[in-house]
Parts: sequence; structure tokens; C-alpha cells
Amino acid sequence: MIILITFPIAGSIEQGLPPFHPIVLSKMGRFLSSLVFLNTALQLSFELFLSLIYAAISENLGHNILKNFFTGRYHTPKVEKRIFMFLDMKNSTAIAEKLGHVTYFQFLRKYYESHSDSIINHLGEVYQYVGDEIVLTWELKKGVQNNHWLRCYFELKKNLNALRSSFEKEFGVTPDFRAGVHVGEVTTGEIGALKKEIVYTGDVLNTAARLQNLCKEYSADLIFSEDINGLIYKQNENPIKPLGKILLQGKSNTTTIYTIENSLDSNR
Repeated sequence: MIILITFPIAGSIEQGLPPFHPIVLSKMGRFLSSLVFLNTALQLSFELFLSLIYAAISENLGHNILKNFFTGRYHTPKVEKRIFMFLDMKNSTAIAEKLGHVTYFQFLRKYYESHSDSIINHLGEVYQYVGDEIVLTWELKKGVQNNHWLRCYFELKKNLNALRSSFEKEFGVTPDFRAGVHVGEVTTGEIGALKKEIVYTGDVLNTAARLQNLCKEYSADLIFSEDINGLIYKQNENPIKPLGKILLQGKSNTTTIYTIENSLDSNR
């Protein structure tokens, strides 16, 4: 079987024009240009498609989580040192009762979205959303660099303060939060058969959660451990206030806990 492939210049050659005649070269140029354009368009479309897919998955899993899945960083569990911050919304039960579950869902969505830029700006990762609670984490080096974890906390507060009137207008109530922060070793690895997740296990998570639970008792919006206090860079302009020694549940030794007053809260 013979397959004939025709080109736009064939007619010109058949008409007796030499291969290098201007008309033949012009047609050849247009033909090649159309092929280059088509090839470029296909490549750009494919790259755009991949980018959209990556963005959609990344938005659901988190950029660093997705990257770690692709690179296989945690296929084998690893021990690493991390900072964890537990953020719990104030008066969430009363707010949920007031708004109803449908409106409360929209309220939570806006609340979470208000945190996104600050977390990204300060190199944090969202580990979990648990109802109205958010668990943030930093690799130790990233978290202590330029006090990123602390600056993230202050920026989150600042953003919510800037959105007070917007929340009031839309929902009739303004969200706020308390936070507990601790640092320590965790084992990090992939877990799950039907649904894989990157999971952190270690006492540091329990301690950070307990510190957050102490905030109401001490009338503080932020409580952090002695271990974290030793990692705060001196350029921090906010005075650090010790709250005393405490024996946390499950611990055999007492630890000193600290807070830093947020000027936004003190002005309310």
C-alpha cells in the first residue's frame, strides 16, 4: 500500500516553479510556521493542564505535603524536630449555636481563608483542620528563622482584626483564637491504605495541645513552652512574660510556661 503525503509546496513545484522560488519559499515558511505554532500550542496546553491539576491537588493536600508525596520523602518514617502550634477558636460552641450549622460552615471557611496568606508567608504548613481548631507545623530550622512561628501568630491576629467589620457585617460575630506552641521530636511517615496521609507522632503534639488548653485559665491568647522560649531570636520586640512552673498531665518534671501579650488584644 502506498501512502501519499502532500505538502503545500507540491502544487508550486508541479507548476514548474523551482524549489527556491520566492513563492515556494513563502508557502514553505507559512507551512513550517503553522507546525511550530501548533506544536507550541499543544505543549502550552499540556503544561497548563498539569499545572491546574497540581494546583487543585495541592490546594487539598497542601503544597509541602504534595511535594513530600512526590519525592517519597516519608515513604520510610523519619525522626525530625518540629514546632507545632494548636490554634483553637474562642467561643466556637456559642457561635455555632447562634449561626446554625450551615452559616457556621461559611463562617469557618472565611475564618480559615483569612489565615492562608500568613501561614504561607511564614513558611508554615497546615497539618490538620479539626473542627474549629487548626494545627500548624514548621520544620525547626524554618520555624525559628526570623521567628517565623511567632511572626505568623501576630500576623494571624492582625488579619482577623482587620476583618472584624467584615465578619460583623456578614455573620454578626467576629472570630478570635488562642494558641499553644511547643517544639520537639516527632516520627513522620506515610500512613493509610485506602487514603494515605503524612502523620506526625510524638509527645510534642500532646504538649502543644495542653498548652493551648491552659490559655483560658491564664487569660492568655498565646502560651508556649520553655523549649520554645529558648529558640526565640532577640529581635523580638514584644516582652516575654513567664507564667510560672506547671506540671503538665503525664509529665514527671515541671516546665516554665510563657506568653507574649498581643498589642491588638490589649487595645480591645
